[in-house]
Formats: sequence, structure tokens, C-alpha cells
Amino acid sequence: MIVAIESLLPSLLLIGLGSGLVRTAIMSREGWEGVERLNYYLLYPVLLFVSVVRADLRSAPVFSAGAAMALGVATVAALMIVSRRLWPRLGAADGPAFTSHLQGAIRYNTAVALAVSGALFGAEGLALAALGAVAIVPLINVLCVSALATWASATPPRAAGLAKEIALNPLIIGTVAGALVNASGLALYKPLVETFDLVGRGALGLALLLVGAGLRLQALAPRVDVAASTALKLVLMPVAMTSYAIALGVEGAALAVVAITGATPTASSAYVLARRMGGDAELMATLITTQTILAFATLPVAVWLAGGAGAPP
Repeated sequence: MIVAIESLLPSLLLIGLGSGLVRTAIMSREGWEGVERLNYYLLYPVLLFVSVVRADLRSAPVFSAGAAMALGVATVAALMIVSRRLWPRLGAADGPAFTSHLQGAIRYNTAVALAVSGALFGAEGLALAALGAVAIVPLINVLCVSALATWASATPPRAAGLAKEIALNPLIIGTVAGALVNASGLALYKPLVETFDLVGRGALGLALLLVGAGLRLQALAPRVDVAASTALKLVLMPVAMTSYAIALGVEGAALAVVAITGATPTASSAYVLARRMGGDAELMATLITTQTILAFATLPVAVWLAGGAGAPP
């Protein structure tokens, strides 16, 4: 499906651009680190906040579609955690590497989900894709922050420390704050929302440039562990989400959007989080790039199987 392919292409091009820029004298390593901090602490949280605030979920099957997405994420996360001791045999040698595979298996690219859903189903598709952010972004971030605090840290945190790590994570704060404003029905001052929108727009592009800057091309060589977590994300996740959705009675455009949400490659924010919390950032960059390339083939298939191929453009 051309819509899915065209939605993925900008991500791949920006990763390539970042990989090229880091080899020039345009910006020092310290400069890249400053951009990384800006993106993590300001741009991405604001993007999540404004996206959730603007989501019109009044006509969407909020409970059933949202529950299907959340159950899909929980299922794959549980499988990863249960199989944690097996990952060193696949090549993920330590805790930081495992956390990158966990992020790679459960995070999803919100921008691609919004683009494909909007192109296929218009305003309804955008609302349904925004539902995905409300339903699973907080859950995903709690799971990933908890995993990084537990397995990427030299000393596993106590319950109070873990709760503090989750509560103060900027990505979680941005999403939850947006959901609270959306649920309250509070109309924010329009110029303020537009300011948030301008700030947030820079997040996706910068994150993908950072992924490219952290990518080592030799790391794209075939690896069993990368293949395993990629299969979990691009195959098992959409199958799990779609199966739960069908069981809960979701159909039509909503079912296709659930499939799209599950089938998108992992998000560039995973690299930002890995860098800030001690994960294996180089492996994370490899996973993001590999999944983005392979999703050119898998995402259109997932949409077609869910019934999206015949949707009006």
C-alpha cells in the first residue's frame, strides 16, 4: 500500500541524514548531546501533550479499541519479561541490551500511525490513532522506564525509587497531562496550544536525526537477537492487537487503525530514552533502523489483512 510506504520513507531519510551529519564538522558531540537533552526534556513531552489534548475521541470505540491496544502491548511485554533469561543466548549480552529489545518490541511510531490512519480514514482515522496514544503511550512508557531503571542500572531501584522515576519521567508527564486536559473538556487558550504545537513539531525530526547520529552501519549486519525482537514488534504485536480487537467486537476503520498501530516500527523516542537512562543506545538505533526498513513490507500487509486495503483514500 503506497500510503504506508510513503509514510515510512521520511523516517528512513531523516535517519540517513543524521548518519551523514554526525560525520561532518557541523556540530560537535557535545552539541548532539545538548539536542538530545532538549528533545527528551522538552520537545517530546510537549508533542505528546498537544497530540493527546487535540484528540477528538467522542465518536471512537474508546474502550474496546483502546483495550485491544493495551492488551497487545501487555502481552508482548509479558512475553519479553518471561523470556528475559533466554536473551543472552540470542546475543543480548546484558541488561541494557535487553531493555533496548524490550523497547523495540513494544514501542510504536505514533507519527506513522497518525499519517497512515489519517490518509486512509480522514478525521475518524486521526481520532482513532490518537486514541492509541491515550490508551498505550502511558503504559508503554511506564513499562520501558521501569525496565531501564531495573535492568540498565547498576543497582536495581527500590519500589519508592522506581515510582519516583516513573512519576518524574517527562514523556509520561506529557502524555498524562494531555489526557487529563482532554478528559476535563477544558479549552486551552488557542495561542498557547499553537505555541505547544510549534515546539512539539521539532521532536520527531530531531529524534530521527539523533537515531541516525547514533547508528553504526556495521551494526546493521544480521543478528539473531535483532531479528527476534523485530519479529515480535512487526508480526506478533499487530496479530495480538488485532486478535484482541476482533474478540472485543471492533470492526471497520477502528479495526484497521488498531492493526496499523500494532504494525508500525518502534519509535525514535526509544533511542532518546535509552541514551538518557543507560540502555544500549547503539543497539536501539540498529533496531529502529532495521524495523523502519522492514516495515515497508510488513505494514501494508497488516493493513490489508485488517481490511484497510479497500478503504477510501
